[in-house]
Parts: sequence; C-alpha cells; structure tokens
Amino acid sequence: MHMFVRSLSTAMVLLLAAVAPAAGQESTATVTVFHAVPADDGFPADVYLNGDLIIDGFVFEAASELFTVPAGPAELQIFAEGADPDTDSPAISDQVTFEAGLDYSIVAQVVGEAPVLTVFINDTSEVGTGQGRLTVRQTSGVADLDVRLDGEDLFDGLAQATDATADIAAGSHNVSFLSVGETLAERSVLLSEGRLTVLYAVGSPTDDSFNLLVQRVVAQQTPPAGVPTGTGGLKAHMNWTPVFLVVLALALLAALRRLRGSPGR
Repeated sequence: MHMFVRSLSTAMVLLLAAVAPAAGQESTATVTVFHAVPADDGFPADVYLNGDLIIDGFVFEAASELFTVPAGPAELQIFAEGADPDTDSPAISDQVTFEAGLDYSIVAQVVGEAPVLTVFINDTSEVGTGQGRLTVRQTSGVADLDVRLDGEDLFDGLAQATDATADIAAGSHNVSFLSVGETLAERSVLLSEGRLTVLYAVGSPTDDSFNLLVQRVVAQQTPPAGVPTGTGGLKAHMNWTPVFLVVLALALLAALRRLRGSPGR
C-alpha cells in the first residue's frame, strides 16, 4: 500500500509540473518587425527591446524573423546601426504593450515627416472554408491609397498607418495600389485557404522607392466541411490540455487523501 501511495504522489507531482509550462505558454506573444523607412543607404538600423539588441543591421524593406516576447509593457527602440544605446538617442522609440497569445507586426515607417512605430495585430481567427484572408497595410509615404482586387474596388482611401482586411475566395488574385487614380504598383497574390496574407505598401513614388512587401501568417485551421465543432469556433482557440491535467491532478490528490485516511494503512 505504501508503495502505491508513493507512486500516486509521484504521479501527481509530475502532472502538476506538466501543468505549469502549459499555462506559461499563454504568457507570451509573437512579433515580426518591418523596416519601412526609405533612405538612400537603406537606413541601416539596430533594434532594441527592453535594452536588448534583437535585430542588427536592419535595412529598408527588410523583415525580422518571427520571435516570442513576454506579455506586458515593453520599450522598443531603433538606433542608427552601430550607435551606443547608452549615450546616443534613438531614431524611433515607443512603448508597446503585448497581449498574451496575439501575433503582432510592428512597422517602422514615416508619417508626415516623422519616423514612427506602428503596431498591428494580425487577425489569425478562423477563416471560412474555401477562403483566404487578405490584409493591406498602408505604411508608405502616400497620403491616401486605394486598393483594387481583380480590377474591382476593394479598399478606398487608406490613410497612413492604417490597415484593412477582407476574407476572399482562395486562389490567385491581382492586387493594384493606386493614388489619385494613378497605379503605383500591382502584384499577383496567391491567397491560401485558411491563411492570412498581409501586403505592406512601403516607400514613396516621389523617389521611386514605392514597393510591396508580403507577409504570410498561419491563421486558425478551417474546420472540415460538414463536421460541426459544437462550440461556434471556440474549439479552435482553446487549449484544453492544461484543464485536463489540472482535473486529473485533483482527482489523484483526492484519491491520495482517501488512502491516507483509510484504516490499516
């Protein structure tokens, strides 16, 4: 009996240890940083998060790798490449609050004549069957931008540092960017089913730096056709493993107490 009690106690400790990391996974966010500040030399820059160098030699039109950050407030600073963060002033600096479980894109861009950091949250919610999600972000030097999809108006008058999103039939589409009726750029874009595709308008037509950047983000998987989830989509967003482990651990604890309280132990 004593051997069984010791085994039960060990199993309960292991289960509780498994719960902690599972719950901890919910305390982080994911981030991608984009450089959309045009310059003749590409404005090489170093990016610091809470005083730590996270990107070295960042240049115009570049995107960072996807990285994980703790949820909560953070300070993001961008310095000219090689600058000393202890003595030099950052070219761009801002406070950002990250919410656990969300996916962020942060863009260094110019609004008016001032360099700023624009924080976007990527919509990774479930995409309908046969659909792809398209987000267009206006991070260029153009005051207002119109977007057409396959020759039809999609978004009108996108101001700087804003975005717009639509779910569209999956497949290949032609996307055009216009300002005051003039086409600045166009591109054929493949929208994958159940995924988010983000187009960033960057640069300016006045110095021939206007261009499009593409980001692809995995959205929630589209449920199989004809199979009801029974939760209105909630199942796609919740991880039930920690809940199951907690319940099992509590059941084992109750059994352990009963064994210790039984006569003849």
